[in-house]
Amino acid sequence: MKDIEEINPEEYQTIVASISKKYIDNKDYDYVQNFLNQMLEEPLGYANKVIIMIEGYDDDPRELFEIQEIRDYFSTLDRLFPYWFYFINRKKIDGYSTLSLIMLLLVPNKIIKLNNGKNSIEYDIEKFKEFMDIHFHYFNELTDKIGMSLEENKKITNEIFENFS
Repeated sequence: MKDIEEINPEEYQTIVASISKKYIDNKDYDYVQNFLNQMLEEPLGYANKVIIMIEGYDDDPRELFEIQEIRDYFSTLDRLFPYWFYFINRKKIDGYSTLSLIMLLLVPNKIIKLNNGKNSIEYDIEKFKEFMDIHFHYFNELTDKIGMSLEENKKITNEIFENFS
């Protein structure tokens, strides 16, 4: 893994930001926050490229969003860096996206066992609306700062909404 200072975002289509259990257990935000701040210094280079990977929980049978330590870590991280909508890769793979994971980590939810043996996730609608309002505020703040056109902003806004459908 390259050090933060060595990353040239123009060289990559996707940048994986790995957050280890060690960082989460130690409530260590420095390394991750340095990376996130670097993205803010060069927002155009990192737009729609970042995927968050959480490592060290492979032996835990729970979903990542069910693990309170991860939820707590991301709650603090979100207060330090609320610009996910601009930087996180908006592509869904097999119905999964990093944006939906971040939402599930930040919005209260519960798993509902269905009669057909499958699970469904129910989340607090009011907290979801609050999550969307806050993150669109910071998305729009950043896109205004970089001079993004209204048409491009609307296109990305639609892509963001598609991550939650």
